[in-house]
Amino acid sequence: MALEHYPMTYQVEELLVIANLVFLVIFTAELLLKVLALGIKGYFQVSWHIFDFIIVIIGLLEILLADVQGLSVLHSFRLVSKMMTSLLLSVLNIHIFPPVCSQLF
Repeated sequence: MALEHYPMTYQVEELLVIANLVFLVIFTAELLLKVLALGIKGYFQVSWHIFDFIIVIIGLLEILLADVQGLSVLHSFRLVSKMMTSLLLSVLNIHIFPPVCSQLF
């Protein structure tokens, strides 16, 4: 998660590991429910779903391959994807939401 820092206590590290697992379970359940609802073909027609699929697969690989040395690239990719999502949300907030809010009020 993006809360890693130095020096990090054991309790904070354990909290981050548990939070990562909880979010991975939630995102995996979301992926499975969307695939069940939309079907495989319908799910992969939306680019955001493809992005979510990649993030979930990388998260699952990170859990499965946690003991293998030299796979910090997976963690770095997830961090970059989180930053891209934050950037996109800030752009949407600037360009999309104010016009929508002004039309509502």
